[in-house]
Amino acid sequence: MWPFYRDGKVQLLPIDRKNIQPEVVKSLLYITRDYHASIGQAAIELYYRHNVNRQRHYVKQWAGEIDYSGADLHYVRDVYVYVDELKPGRLLQYLKTALRKSSPTEYTGTQIFERFYTVGDLVQLYLGLIKQRAEELLGNPSKA
Repeated sequence: MWPFYRDGKVQLLPIDRKNIQPEVVKSLLYITRDYHASIGQAAIELYYRHNVNRQRHYVKQWAGEIDYSGADLHYVRDVYVYVDELKPGRLLQYLKTALRKSSPTEYTGTQIFERFYTVGDLVQLYLGLIKQRAEELLGNPSKA
């Protein structure tokens, strides 16, 4: 919820206009292949619009390697995953969870298409969109 003070009262901004309760914004972030970002209910709707009844094409892609050592055994093995190369975007539903991690080495970020996003990058993007919507609703006070 995003409170503001006006006319002697604290009010809530309807930041998520597409949500049933527009004063509540779900911590969801959808990033398209061209790096356009959406948050909240708009992110969910765009994700479904992009993914229902679309073609898929999976390609094998190198994801890294496993270095295993145990007892008298040691080996390194390549790891491959199948990736949908036609995927139009990525829906992220874990922003709050990523912030709760106790150690920065537990989760450093994620690859979205050709870019790597740290947790800080994702939160900055999410909060930037919240700020933009708040400014639109309040008449853009930061430019006054």
